[in-house]
Amino acid sequence: MMSAPTAPTAPDTTISAERAEEFAERLFQAWRTQTPTHPLTDDEPGMTLQDGYAVQQGIVRRLLAEGDRVVGYKLGLTSKPMQEMLGVDSPDLAPVMASHLRGDGAAIDTASFIQPKMEAEIAFVLGRDLQGPDCTPLQVLEATTGVCAALEIVDSRVADWKIKLADTVSDMASCGAIVLSGR
Repeated sequence: MMSAPTAPTAPDTTISAERAEEFAERLFQAWRTQTPTHPLTDDEPGMTLQDGYAVQQGIVRRLLAEGDRVVGYKLGLTSKPMQEMLGVDSPDLAPVMASHLRGDGAAIDTASFIQPKMEAEIAFVLGRDLQGPDCTPLQVLEATTGVCAALEIVDSRVADWKIKLADTVSDMASCGAIVLSGR
């Protein structure tokens, strides 16, 4: 299993571990039932980035308990316009689960998503784990064994995409599925 990257630093969490688990269950059930939920930040307006990562980890634990596995990581909010829209100055990240991946040419059933959108991406295939939060471009290049085109189906479990940063981080960085091209 790949080791988890270090989440970006942010203020301390503002919600309890129990509240984070409650939110994780809410998003997990929204995912399973394809029924959107209202923003977590409506219930907890002061949620921080770290709160979002705590909720995200609760979802990951549920997926792992079902037999899923972490196969990589995705960065979200990598463009300046998206960062400006959410009032941030750095990308967010989330694990990519095996259940998210689709192969080249796979048929995608849009009914399995709540409110899908598509984004063109570039996927780096790594031959070894990267260590630490301060990896250099050279370290990434040295660890890379391949690059392929990818289509990410972003899908928010938050109704009408009414998301703030803590909402999208909590929601696995709004990942629905990733289609990888052949290498």
